[in-house]
Amino acid sequence: FFSSRRRHTRYPLVTGVQTCALPILRNALREALRPHALMIDFVTSVDEARSFCRGARPQALVYEAALGGESLERLRTELAGQPPAPVYVQISEDGKGFELRRHGAREVATVPRTAMVDALPVALRFELGRAQSYPV
Repeated sequence: FFSSRRRHTRYPLVTGVQTCALPILRNALREALRPHALMIDFVTSVDEARSFCRGARPQALVYEAALGGESLERLRTELAGQPPAPVYVQISEDGKGFELRRHGAREVATVPRTAMVDALPVALRFELGRAQSYPV
């Protein structure tokens, strides 16, 4: 999990709990978001993200695909009930750039780990713009 702040704005990002991959992912996230003047905080689980979100309302959650599941869906449901709901971007193991993937009835912005530096800022801008156009 990671969160970033721009002045008084926070963007939590769920990164996963694979300890060997986490430092690499953290560095890639910092590099991807550095030009956007965002402060970044990391958490290690969906439960920790839930606690973080109670203290500071996130605008975005970026999560590793491995964390997608019931626990993340419960967090999405909890946060959706308290507008403004955050946007979500999934970090995947495959793909070439930012894309929308269908997961059930939901479209999920997805960024491959290998293209995170270029694709994550694009995905966040897209999702944040879409949220402003179609508020929950």
